[in-house]
Amino acid sequence: MKSNQTNIENDFPNATFLRRLGALVYDGFIVFSFLILVTALALAMNHGDSLQPHRNLFLAYLFISTGLFVSWFWKKAGQTLGMLAWKMKVVDEHLQLLTWKKAFIRFCIATLCLVPAGIGLLWCLFDKEKRALHDKFCKTRVIRLPTKKKSP
Repeated sequence: MKSNQTNIENDFPNATFLRRLGALVYDGFIVFSFLILVTALALAMNHGDSLQPHRNLFLAYLFISTGLFVSWFWKKAGQTLGMLAWKMKVVDEHLQLLTWKKAFIRFCIATLCLVPAGIGLLWCLFDKEKRALHDKFCKTRVIRLPTKKKSP
């Protein structure tokens, strides 16, 4: 069993910190655009009035909608657009795509782990398996995908 696990790890090594950071920056622009869109929708539903009186509800709406947005990418293909560009994929410990539940829980834990100075992501610099803190908690891996060789 150990040799089978070693083969999987050799075929699909975990993504490095810099690769993850690149995808996170890329995805940050996409999520920011998504937040503008869902905010515009909330303002329209509130007839253009200030959302300040509903601040906590609005923040929960932003968090949940962003979580569902990111989770959809992880559930559908295992990749956000940033992960696609950086040739990475998030999978469970059996190299399977995440379920809706696991994807959303991963989003919640990743958010909590990234808020304090990105410590959850920095964790992979010191982890022998290069796993972020939220990956350890959720039993997920971000793997580096092999590059496709161009035919002559």
